[in-house]
Amino acid sequence: MKTYHIHIKGVVQGVGFRPFVYQIASKQGINGWVNNTADGVHIQITASTDQFERFLKSVKENKPALAVITGLTVRELKFKDYSEFNIIKSSATQQVSLQLTPDFAMCSQCASELYDIRNRRYKYPFITCTHCGPRYSITKTLPYDRETTTMDVFAMCEQCKLEYDDPLNRRYYSQTNSCPDCPVVLSFLQNGKLEGKFINLERIVQLWEAGKIIAIKGIGGYLLTCDATNANAVKRLRKLKNRPTKPFALMYHDVFELAEDVEMNIAEKLALESVQAPIVLLTRKADMMTPLAFEDIAPGLHSIGVMLPYTPLYRLLLDLFKKPIVATSGNRSNSTIIYRDDEARKALGDICDGVLLNNRTIVIPQDDSVVRFSPVKYRQTILRRSRGMAPSYINEQL
Repeated sequence: MKTYHIHIKGVVQGVGFRPFVYQIASKQGINGWVNNTADGVHIQITASTDQFERFLKSVKENKPALAVITGLTVRELKFKDYSEFNIIKSSATQQVSLQLTPDFAMCSQCASELYDIRNRRYKYPFITCTHCGPRYSITKTLPYDRETTTMDVFAMCEQCKLEYDDPLNRRYYSQTNSCPDCPVVLSFLQNGKLEGKFINLERIVQLWEAGKIIAIKGIGGYLLTCDATNANAVKRLRKLKNRPTKPFALMYHDVFELAEDVEMNIAEKLALESVQAPIVLLTRKADMMTPLAFEDIAPGLHSIGVMLPYTPLYRLLLDLFKKPIVATSGNRSNSTIIYRDDEARKALGDICDGVLLNNRTIVIPQDDSVVRFSPVKYRQTILRRSRGMAPSYINEQL
């Protein structure tokens, strides 16, 4: 039996890496510990040579879907006899050398819970887990833990805390964990009056149907939205935003609805449905099924930028609206995206007819990422690396 120390670098925090390691160690009967530090994940175990090789192979080959390993080193230590395997609280006693984790679109498991009437998070607009939700945009410092994010001010209810403390639960150390009993709270600003806590999303839909422009706080900032089939609403948005010709992006409910309006290959579909959920540039069909105000959305063009709802809030809104919406950066042309709530109240008030806010603070603003694919071999070109892809390029080695 020998004692080994394993140091793993990359996107390994905020993706369920520690409970993943815990579960492998428990299954293989290995004792030791795992923790997060300012330079990645550290694991220390005592095992036979065969056990160690089996353990290391499982870590590398079966890592969480969102994890990216860019470096892994092993060193042998003086023998230590551990009686169990533990997850140790994160520490940051050294200089930070760590890949920040991007913001991720809602995962399929959370989507299932969102529509399960028996689930306590049924139609909760801020459902997340270790597989999805904001990361980079809410991080104040590293390592990535609840107290180092803007979720630090949200006290978890008893059930959320049980999930958070259970290494076998999908929400173990899910720093964005919340539910209707300890919620991220929506509020709505209209005509200078701020209303909160229980906002009926049908109200937003009714305003869209009436041709109104609504600013909505997302993961990395505010989006200006309106009915994509209402030419007057789109023209008004152009005028107010001072954007005379540049195309607007659209948000569709799903790829089935989208396929009625655009040409889409498998690579483009996979990109739209990926955890990055970028805007993808697609070619319009000559016989579009949706009566889009296309000439007002993308004047003189045959292609259009589209995305799918990457947050539970957007998904719930489009469930109700049943049509695509214009979803463009919340700002005036040539200005940066607005992400602070006080700034949104002031700067967006004369561009839109209402502002849908929430009390989860954004630290780092981000626009939506934009990609396109070549017609030959479907090669991807990233036109804007931002939400879901930022903050950095990762060259996966292992």
